[in-house]
Amino acid sequence: YVLGVLVAIELLMSFSFLGYIHVEPISVTFAYIPVLLAGALLGPLEATLVGTVFGLASMWKASADYVMDFDQLFSPFLSGRPLESFLLSVGARTLFGLVVGMLYLAGRKSRFSGLWVGVVSYLGQTIHALLVYTALFVLFPETGYRPENGLSDLIGVGNITENLIAAAFVLIFWRVMRSKLWKQFQFQLETARKLQAGERYHHLSMVVMEARSLVMVPSSMVLMVAASSLSAKSCSSLMPSSSPRFLRAPD
Repeated sequence: YVLGVLVAIELLMSFSFLGYIHVEPISVTFAYIPVLLAGALLGPLEATLVGTVFGLASMWKASADYVMDFDQLFSPFLSGRPLESFLLSVGARTLFGLVVGMLYLAGRKSRFSGLWVGVVSYLGQTIHALLVYTALFVLFPETGYRPENGLSDLIGVGNITENLIAAAFVLIFWRVMRSKLWKQFQFQLETARKLQAGERYHHLSMVVMEARSLVMVPSSMVLMVAASSLSAKSCSSLMPSSSPRFLRAPD
């Protein structure tokens, strides 16, 4: 359920004003936050999946006719170099999900797991920017962007505020999912799911039994008719013939 909700939030942010701010020369995105949540709450596999959804959605969005010229590099249909654009848009975001997922996983073994989650969440935007700018540097060197351009997200009042908000957001949900209340909710949800599955199994068993009974009734009737006909034939063979015999009259 949590993974489905995060994928839905990712799609909502990717295709609405909630996930992107268009500022020249490149759009600023907040759609990386569901990827952080997937890594902190679930694991590397789920974070990689949400990161892939993030990349596919950004690729689709970059293919619209209203995007800025630089954003067209993220579209295989508009850039003129489809493979490079796919790797930039989808590959970098998929790798981002894997990296943050592995970082969160490493932090779970630490004594200060909460602090680790907060630091990784604070650096989430910078990690995403580093991967995107590195992909730009490798795939589109003519743009002039280098990996160190991603470090600009660490400075500036606006960037620091955004990083703190992202870290607080992820930490709140991480704390909630570790609470007793959430565990009780999960237990009740799992119990309800098992009961529902049991009811479905019982209903399916009743349907199968009814179907078998419907099949067995005609077959038993056929057997009864066949047996009665055989009995009648055997009885008729044992009984003397009732047809009249014409005896020759004596001379």
